[in-house]
Amino acid sequence: WNCRSISNKGPDIHRLLDKYNPDLLCLQETHSADQLSHHDYYTHREDRDGRGGGVITVVKKSLSHSHDVIDIPSNNSRIEALQVVLSDAVDPSRSIKVINAYAPPGTHIKTDELSLNGKTVLAGDFNCHNPVWSSKSDRAGAKLLDWSIAQDMAVANTPGCVTRPVTNTSPDVIFYHSS
Repeated sequence: WNCRSISNKGPDIHRLLDKYNPDLLCLQETHSADQLSHHDYYTHREDRDGRGGGVITVVKKSLSHSHDVIDIPSNNSRIEALQVVLSDAVDPSRSIKVINAYAPPGTHIKTDELSLNGKTVLAGDFNCHNPVWSSKSDRAGAKLLDWSIAQDMAVANTPGCVTRPVTNTSPDVIFYHSS
């Protein structure tokens, strides 16, 4: 969810967590160092130095997991990214990586340098567009779609669902390994 600042969204986030009880929630453009806490969830964050940006991944406390800040290669600015690995102690091959990322406008993933393997979900605001995730099209969106196909990743966005109603676009997308 591109929340465009958590400063005034705490009550909305708490209601969402209480009502839907998700295992994990990815937030982009958190815009602040404000604290976000909930009694049933751990909060992991990567804030941008300076103004704007930032990501928070909220994980249910009952889930065994680890987290790290990771580097995603980009054309110019830094992409804020957190990786959470949801562990399965009985069968480690069932572990799932979830990467939460925010790419500032004009910053695009160097898809030729990014390879994801295993059970991986990549979610974020990539500020690029493609009709596959219900938005207009641009060159960066076409490259990201081509990369996802080469990585055997599918798009999880709901067709026709706009993620930024103000501009009627969807710069936010979720990819997952289809295997």
